[in-house]
Amino acid sequence: MLVNFFIKRFNKEMGKTITSVPKAVMDSFLAYSWPGNVRELKNVIERAVITTHGTTLELMSEFKSEKETAGPKPQGKGLADIEYQFILETLEKTRWKIEGPSGAAQILGLKPSTLRYRMKKLGIKRI
Repeated sequence: MLVNFFIKRFNKEMGKTITSVPKAVMDSFLAYSWPGNVRELKNVIERAVITTHGTTLELMSEFKSEKETAGPKPQGKGLADIEYQFILETLEKTRWKIEGPSGAAQILGLKPSTLRYRMKKLGIKRI
């Protein structure tokens, strides 16, 4: 319904006479997750109406469904686990030196206070 609404709207604004949407185009609209929501759909249809010559809506680029664009998901570790391990390894390399030249904070590109906060948040303690 929204696709037809926007096509009619842009037909009127641009003096076009688009009357049909191919099944393949509609399937790509349905398979796409629309992270930008209705505003993104509106922009895509406006662009398609501008570039279409004739009465059948044409897309300049194809949409990929989330399954096609997501790629393989990492197995096992989450972001917090990876951050924990990376900070721990850096601390061990610096012999638990947090501040100063060649300290863990400098190597990680963090302020010492930020590194201490993340250590506390992740439960990293020197044993």
